[in-house]
Amino acid sequence: MTVLSSHEVIEDFIQFASTLPNRKLRKYETALAQYASNKLTKHECAILSDWLKRSAERNEDRNDAENPVLFSVFFVLCIYARRMKNHSTHKDLIRDYGELFEGELLYPHIVSLFHKQYDTPEDMELAIHYSRKAVENLPNQVGVLHCYVEAVVTAEERGLEIEQEVVEDAREKMDQIIRLDYQYPKFHCTKGRLLAILKQYREAKTAIHKAIDKEDSSSTDYAIRLNEYQAHLSRIEAAESSSLILAELERTRTELEESKRELKISMDKMQKDNLQSLAFFVAIISLTIGSFNLIGNKPFLDSAFLIMILTGCILVGYLCLGMLLQQKKFPWKHQTFILLIGLLLIAGPLYFHYLSR
Repeated sequence: MTVLSSHEVIEDFIQFASTLPNRKLRKYETALAQYASNKLTKHECAILSDWLKRSAERNEDRNDAENPVLFSVFFVLCIYARRMKNHSTHKDLIRDYGELFEGELLYPHIVSLFHKQYDTPEDMELAIHYSRKAVENLPNQVGVLHCYVEAVVTAEERGLEIEQEVVEDAREKMDQIIRLDYQYPKFHCTKGRLLAILKQYREAKTAIHKAIDKEDSSSTDYAIRLNEYQAHLSRIEAAESSSLILAELERTRTELEESKRELKISMDKMQKDNLQSLAFFVAIISLTIGSFNLIGNKPFLDSAFLIMILTGCILVGYLCLGMLLQQKKFPWKHQTFILLIGLLLIAGPLYFHYLSR
């Protein structure tokens, strides 16, 4: 393999940069990604990095005509570092040239891609923050939109608490992405992941299968992409199974709680009924024993009056006990008549007794 000189590498990139589409288009990013994958080597990256450093030091005016080329160098180096998982180099690029390129519409998108590589809550929040800024800059650029949605989905999958309105916004953006580019497989995969977060598992699996079907089997990274889709599909199926199990457990718990409540009500009612029954038998025994004690050697009429008064007192006392036990459920309409009889049994003998004196 021929090793190009520094001059040849720089000239080759300048010529390539002159053919790049408008930076507002997704084709600009995909062209740089293809260049990073197909043409860049570690040697050429070192040359471009050194050239970027020297050019940035000379470039005092950010509106200089050379700036578009410098930004393309910066972007392609970031893409290469991200693909090679060279996090330290990627971090250095963001740190060293952030101030120079922060005015570029795509700069927040690049920073978001950097933070998406990490699993820390801070990085995930920053990925969402910068991707939203990128969406504000380029609201119809499908790659920028997808970066935002994927940042939200990834953060949610990794346990970061995301506001519901952000998730809903991501869903709207996902629908927009599919409308703009229905054919790109990864977009359907991301849609499936988002639907899984919303617990729409059937639709989520359909979207993942669509991504698998649309993936080009002749591409060099087909196996990698397929494994990625299968991993997401397995995770969604596991989440669906867990959701069904949790739903069944919740249903069982609810049924147990309901059974427990009904059992408690039944036990309380049985306890009250038993107490009333016991009180009734005690009343009968009291009436019987009391009657014998009251009769003694007294005249028949006096004994009868005393027994009637005792019976009335027992009836009133029994009804009062029922009122205390049943409270709101006390059958007033049915028991009022018995209460009147009890009061008459008490008042009647007393009235006749005083009349006979």
